[in-house]
Amino acid sequence: MSLNNLCQLFWVEGKLIPYNPKFNDISLFNSPRIWGLFKKYALQDAVALYESLFVAQNLYFTKFGVDIESIYSMATLALKIFRTKFLDKDIFILPQHTDLFIRQGYFGGGTDVYKAYGELLHYYDVNSLYPFAMLNDMPHDLINPNLINLSNRTLESFFGFAEVVVICPTNNLRPVLPFHLNGKTIYPVGTWKGVYFSEELKAVVKLGYKITLIKGYEFTKVDLFKDYVNTFYEIKRTSSGSEKAIAKLLLNNLYGYFGRKQINIITQNVKNINLEPILLTRVVKSLININEEYSTVLSYSNINYSLLSKLNNELQNNTEFTTLLPLSSRYQ
Repeated sequence: MSLNNLCQLFWVEGKLIPYNPKFNDISLFNSPRIWGLFKKYALQDAVALYESLFVAQNLYFTKFGVDIESIYSMATLALKIFRTKFLDKDIFILPQHTDLFIRQGYFGGGTDVYKAYGELLHYYDVNSLYPFAMLNDMPHDLINPNLINLSNRTLESFFGFAEVVVICPTNNLRPVLPFHLNGKTIYPVGTWKGVYFSEELKAVVKLGYKITLIKGYEFTKVDLFKDYVNTFYEIKRTSSGSEKAIAKLLLNNLYGYFGRKQINIITQNVKNINLEPILLTRVVKSLININEEYSTVLSYSNINYSLLSKLNNELQNNTEFTTLLPLSSRYQ
């Protein structure tokens, strides 16, 4: 948010002098009047930011016992408050091959634009939709660490992530189940194969989709976020000002943290004579020669060639489809 909005949020004095485009011009040093205004403007900016952060630090420490100097983002702040005040169950870290399988079913938020017209319409705003979804049971512990055959299971009896064959009726005007195709997310009709969360599949079955289970990972269920969500939703609902804004930020910034990738980029300066073992055992993003003695290697953490080969094979098997039609193709 802007500094002015931040100041209003924490009840401190904001900008006293409006921004002047001449502040961004080197000629300001030749104008005593503009230079004087700029110094007051810059000083008040620094003071206002400091005072806002000081109030925020006191507020977070008093209410939640968390010093904001120990965190780096709103998401890490939400996670720290969740762990110190609300977490009463172990959260398990998935094996990497399981994580990679499940990530095939990760999609961004879907938005559609329709040319529509109406009169005397009612407008409804669903507030805190993501926190509301967090009230549902969450996957917790792997029942079996290995992929299990689901061909003899029903969707109703399964909770977890599964590779499935999907059939969406071609007369469905607004398909809702996403699919990755050539780097894009589409919402097709027809038949295809993909990885999805069981509860999402159960929802689309009610819309006419047909689902055939193939294989997947089954999880136990756990109520993980209910106390956290209910606490901050009540604060958001009944308060105003900084308390309401903080509650809203904490509600919206926790869940995404649990979807962070296990694989990151490592930057390492290496002697050229020691390069060969790294190039043979890691997946390298780029190699930059600094001089005759050193190079900089950018490689992916926690992944090697054998795992990458296995992942590639799984992806090739999982992206087969038969009759797949993007929604727009039916109007061309």
